[in-house]
Amino acid sequence: MNVGVAQGSNLGPILFLIFVNDLPDYLPEVKIIQFVDDTTIEIDSHDIEYIPELSRASQSRALEWFSANGLSMNPEKTQNMMFSLRDKGEHLSQVPTVGFLGLQLDASLTWGAHVDGLSSTLIEKIIICFSIPSNLNRLKRIKETKEMQQLRSIQGIRFFNMVLVISCHHIMITFVGPVSNTNFLETLTDKFENIFFASGGYAVQTFFVISAWLLSYHVLLIFENEKKLRLKTLFWIFINRYVRLTPTLAVVIGLHATLMKFAPRGPFWDHIVGEDYRNCRSNGWTNLLYINNYVNPKNMCMQQTWYLAADTQLFILGLFIMALLKKRRNNIKLILSVCLIIGIALPGILAYWNSSDILIRAYPETIYRSYLQDENWHLLFSSGYSNIGAYIIGIIFGYLYYSNRFENIPTTRIFRVLWYISTFGLGLTIIGISYPMYQNSYVYSKLSSAIYWSFGRNIFSLAIAIGIFGMTRKLGRLCHRICSWTPFVVLGRLTYSAYLIHVLILRIRASSLMYPIYVDRYLFAIGTIGDAATTYIFAFLVCLLLEMPISALQKLWIPQKIKEEKKLSNGSTFPMIKIDSVDKEGV
Repeated sequence: MNVGVAQGSNLGPILFLIFVNDLPDYLPEVKIIQFVDDTTIEIDSHDIEYIPELSRASQSRALEWFSANGLSMNPEKTQNMMFSLRDKGEHLSQVPTVGFLGLQLDASLTWGAHVDGLSSTLIEKIIICFSIPSNLNRLKRIKETKEMQQLRSIQGIRFFNMVLVISCHHIMITFVGPVSNTNFLETLTDKFENIFFASGGYAVQTFFVISAWLLSYHVLLIFENEKKLRLKTLFWIFINRYVRLTPTLAVVIGLHATLMKFAPRGPFWDHIVGEDYRNCRSNGWTNLLYINNYVNPKNMCMQQTWYLAADTQLFILGLFIMALLKKRRNNIKLILSVCLIIGIALPGILAYWNSSDILIRAYPETIYRSYLQDENWHLLFSSGYSNIGAYIIGIIFGYLYYSNRFENIPTTRIFRVLWYISTFGLGLTIIGISYPMYQNSYVYSKLSSAIYWSFGRNIFSLAIAIGIFGMTRKLGRLCHRICSWTPFVVLGRLTYSAYLIHVLILRIRASSLMYPIYVDRYLFAIGTIGDAATTYIFAFLVCLLLEMPISALQKLWIPQKIKEEKKLSNGSTFPMIKIDSVDKEGV
């Protein structure tokens, strides 16, 4: 034998180790990890540009050593993986996971892939669904795909929007309880800056836009793999959503209908806690069917869940619209235009027909009853049909994103300025113009009321949609970086649990007050921070112990459509609505 080691001999392993022992001396600039016939080259550097160059040079020198010693490298088993907790870029060809001495490692060094690989039987997979370490890794894990990098800012937007919702509900619950300086509430809308809190209901439009955006985009990806429209596909999309949301909702309703009655009892306990406790015991079933905004709405259980009901109703409508787009793909612009016109016109027609007030007014009387006795609130705010416009805008922008996700959108200074004006200027203006409507001298007409109800929230929704679209294309660089920061992305994933649990926390806190409190802006700011922190602590527990196990079980038991992101030219059957693109050199 001229080269190599005889196989099957007792001395074979020892002789092989001696045979390959000088490889690290041939590559002194990197660290070599050897185990039998497996060789790993490890490169450490803070300079991400330096790693690919050194990796290629090291592989070339390793091939020289293999060739000189009569060995060969298996190209099918040779893989590159860049490990980093930060952006890994596209400097090395990546694989989702890589095996290393019995471990499955991913680029972010989480244990998700390894844990998933351990479960082979159905019982093991079910147990893994309730594994706290596994769910914690899923919560922290962020996919390193181009799609995820573009859309990750949505999670940050959800987090900030949820904090705004908590702030508005904190103010409402505070005024429902005992307050010593009642004049503060009476004159709240006399100051311009307070209008933005009085118009807090606009924040929910952001959730509608995001929900419709993601529905549109993901359904379009599913339709790429289907030549014909199948109702079975739409059915399973809805079932996945229902199973994803409802068990967690049912548990929180159970808390409202049982344990909440043991909350500390101050003089306002019955109004703050008792009424909701009784409503959940008698009407909680309507929440599980997502019809609580129509069936006995004045005695609604968990009032904040009107949004879940409206969003579910619009989700069903959105599925039918997407099916129509699939069937009539040559008339996409016409279909979306007609739907948008209907969504804009319907609130105005209802407001004109019912002679509705031009606003849902943040007055002491309506706040004390949490708007549940306000007919306008039920007709023009919490109903699904009054929010069709925002949902259609979300569907349109989801379609625009789908059409242009591989295109280079202009990011010149003029486009960035226009983006900031369209997002912040338009959104804040539509809220600010409601300030004169609160003045005693302002007299509205049926026509002006209809116009504002038609365009007010829909223009705000348009501003939000433009803002999100711009962030996916990195027009608003600072906003994109803030909303894409990993802690905000993770907190954004807690939004559903936070939305369900936050009012329970607010009610328990407010019901314990034994004496009137003096309220001011400082108290609201401190209270919002405290309530938001408490909410997210409990939301983390609810998500980890309930929401994520249910999500894992849902994916295990219910058919899932494979949403594989691929180039438009390879599979899309939809006409694209393109935005003029530019070459990188022209940006």
